[in-house]
Amino acid sequence: MSKNRDPAYIALISSQGAIEVDCYLNGRDIGFDGVREMREILSEYPIGPHEFNYMIPLLRVFKNNSDKEFSDFIPDLLEELELERRLIITDLEDVPSNTERLEDLRSVLVDISNVFLEEHSRDPREIYGLVA
Repeated sequence: MSKNRDPAYIALISSQGAIEVDCYLNGRDIGFDGVREMREILSEYPIGPHEFNYMIPLLRVFKNNSDKEFSDFIPDLLEELELERRLIITDLEDVPSNTERLEDLRSVLVDISNVFLEEHSRDPREIYGLVA
C-alpha cells in the first residue's frame, strides 16, 4: 500500500468518479481524474487478511451490487472479493469506452462513496466492539 488513504478520502474520490461518469452519460465530458484515482486506490488494496479495514466495506459494496451469494468460508470469500475487486478495476480501466457498463459503474461508485463515508463516520470503539 503506497499511500495512507482513509475512508473519507476514498468516499470523496469515488463520489467524484460517479459525477464524472454521470456527466459523460449526460453528454458532458469533464474528464475522468476521479475514475483514474479510484482505479489506483482499488489497485493498491488487494483483498486479504491484512487489508481487513477495507475488506468489510468492499464486501458491503459488492453485496449491494451483485446477485451473487458470497461464501461464509473465509478463504473462498477472500477469493470472491478479490475477483469482484478486479472486475471493478477492469470496468474503471475501460471508462469511457465500455458505455454498456457505465450506468452500473456509476451506481457502484456511488455505493463505494456511501459505504466508505459511513465507515469514516463510525466510532472507532464501535468497530472494535468496545461500545455496547
